[in-house]
Amino acid sequence: MQVPIYMIGGWGDGYRSSIFRLLAGYRGPRKGLIGPWAHSYPDRARPGPQIDFVGECVRWWDRWLRDVPNGIDTEPMLTVWMQESQDVKGTATQRTGRWVDEDAWPSEGVDTTLWRLAFSGLRRAESPAAASPSVEAEPKEWRAEEPELRPIAGSLLNGLDGGAWCPFGAPGDFPPDQRREDGLSVCFDTEPLPEAVEVLGTPHIELILEADKPVGMVTARLCDVSPDGESLLVTRGLLNLAHRDSHEAPGPVVPGTRVQVRFPMMACGHRFAAGRRIRVAVSPTYWPWAWPSPETVRLQVVAGAGSTLELPTRATAGSPREAARMPAAATAPETVPSREFEPLPVDGPSVVISQEMGSGRVTVNRRLWDRAQTITRSGLHYRLGGHDEYHITEGDPLSARLVSEGTFRAERGAWQPRVTVTTEMTSTSDTYHVSASVDAYEGDSRVFSRRFQGEVARDLT
Repeated sequence: MQVPIYMIGGWGDGYRSSIFRLLAGYRGPRKGLIGPWAHSYPDRARPGPQIDFVGECVRWWDRWLRDVPNGIDTEPMLTVWMQESQDVKGTATQRTGRWVDEDAWPSEGVDTTLWRLAFSGLRRAESPAAASPSVEAEPKEWRAEEPELRPIAGSLLNGLDGGAWCPFGAPGDFPPDQRREDGLSVCFDTEPLPEAVEVLGTPHIELILEADKPVGMVTARLCDVSPDGESLLVTRGLLNLAHRDSHEAPGPVVPGTRVQVRFPMMACGHRFAAGRRIRVAVSPTYWPWAWPSPETVRLQVVAGAGSTLELPTRATAGSPREAARMPAAATAPETVPSREFEPLPVDGPSVVISQEMGSGRVTVNRRLWDRAQTITRSGLHYRLGGHDEYHITEGDPLSARLVSEGTFRAERGAWQPRVTVTTEMTSTSDTYHVSASVDAYEGDSRVFSRRFQGEVARDLT
């Protein structure tokens, strides 16, 4: 296939890693642009800065559909907003940073640097050979490091400050200060950085660990820690331990047996400022991003040469690429004129986390974007919205419960249809239980109703 492809995404979007995979693997004309945005159009997305998204699309189409020689095909293959260290509070509205270019991807200007997860913290590895012994090759070294085990028991509260998996830019979508999450994880910190470290691409984490249950997971987060302790989430990755060797043929963990796992984090572009610390935080839970394992899992992370962080580090000093070109898209935003719609007032999105102190039950109520408009030509009013509820009780992974509801309403004179869809998910130790309902109304009268029930084997999840 040789279809020209221009992939545009945001660092807050759940699909950002696919841009790097396409640029590396596709052989047709291709280009990538990544801003700081959530899952929304870049001319209006949060956080800013926004861009002239329509203008950028027109440039690409002019070149490849109308054969206009506008030069977009000779520009750098990848342009990204390199995010920088900043206070967590402001990240939902505006991300500090600058535009940078890479002529190709993979880039010759990005090298992998290795950091050891040592008992004393996150330490720069001197060489790949010293950083990553295989499980079979260095049993003596492991026995010597036996005292350097870092245990962590899975708390079902870990992940509550993870934000939305694919945020749209609404209040509560973005991860807040990670100190509470860090306190529920085993953390490895660098010393204050003597100079800035700029990361672009897909970090990988390699861990030697033990689990006390046959089914479990591991989560790794990469954070930027300020001198006063504020923890800014940069990226994260999760792995089902049953998939440590293969996704096609998963297998249970033998409790108490040391295993070696390696998995990617989500792609990122971030500059850790001098004086800040890089933190890796490891935990066996991440609710409600990931459904909890059927039993509470206790991990032991081996702190030593075999556990490493691989950072795709971008060379900056003396590089001509530091004279980053402002992408043509990063001008005053231009939007397409609206059709004949008039907006109606709606309740804004919100996230409320509540905890019953006696029982330990925690509920996350996420009200999604409501949308309401009037089509002026026909006089039809319509409104749609929904909410998700996540319930769990600390110490009881089988208490996990998800309820999701969406509603569509319309109104034109006496005609007032409404459709509500509700889904619910729970689990036992070996089965997921899913139910769904669809109800349609005309006014207050229900005119259609259907219920669905299903079961899915957990199959090592």
